[in-house]
Amino acid sequence: MGKRLLLLTCLSLGFYGVKAQMLNYLNVGKFPIKDIDTYPPCFFSVTYESDDKKETKIYSLDSVLVDEIIVFNDLEGNELKKIERKYNDNGNLECIMKVDFLLAETEMETYYFNGQLKSKEKCEGEKLVSGNYYNENGLEIKKPEKVQPEPFDGIPGMFLYLQNNLRYPKDARRKGIEGVVYLSFEITEEGDFENLEVLNPEPHPMLAQEALRVIYNYPYLWTPGTLDGEKVKVLMRLPIRFRM
Repeated sequence: MGKRLLLLTCLSLGFYGVKAQMLNYLNVGKFPIKDIDTYPPCFFSVTYESDDKKETKIYSLDSVLVDEIIVFNDLEGNELKKIERKYNDNGNLECIMKVDFLLAETEMETYYFNGQLKSKEKCEGEKLVSGNYYNENGLEIKKPEKVQPEPFDGIPGMFLYLQNNLRYPKDARRKGIEGVVYLSFEITEEGDFENLEVLNPEPHPMLAQEALRVIYNYPYLWTPGTLDGEKVKVLMRLPIRFRM
């Protein structure tokens, strides 16, 4: 059923003046992969372009839509606006973000799993200019106070640890391999980390192994994240750059 839907989707693109189409398999971090035997895919994406927009739809392997990104361009290819929609496992809208690059404005709405509106925010640049927040019954509430986890001695402390402990793999250096490894992990209520994994292991496996090693050996607890003053588990992403 999934393959049939994918075929129909690709065929249908030809009726809308599409200039280019692309199919990619994606891993758990939604990074493109080519060697699907070594790195089994979790999603696939279909991207197609016309003169004024580029649209990417990401599906689970069961052909359920999980993410949709539409970018509108001018005639010179400059980005004008972007709309991104994310969907939960129930098929309901989880988040919608609209970006106006000319006005430097961003509007975002988030939703509970049942489809009820959770928050609505508008930003100008990085400044929040308006926000409304709701509980699962639709009643307006105050803005939740979120505090992100922090490593020992903050971000400068993490940079110092990486500077002193990250080792460029010799074979990668000899071959001139550079890149950024994106790590994903959760910081627990106790400040420890769990579920550490590499989101883009395929391009540079030697770099990925070193990034895992140095974070596995991190000797300190983090300061846990909080929500309205209570400690909560938080999913984090950490880019580690290898550059000669």
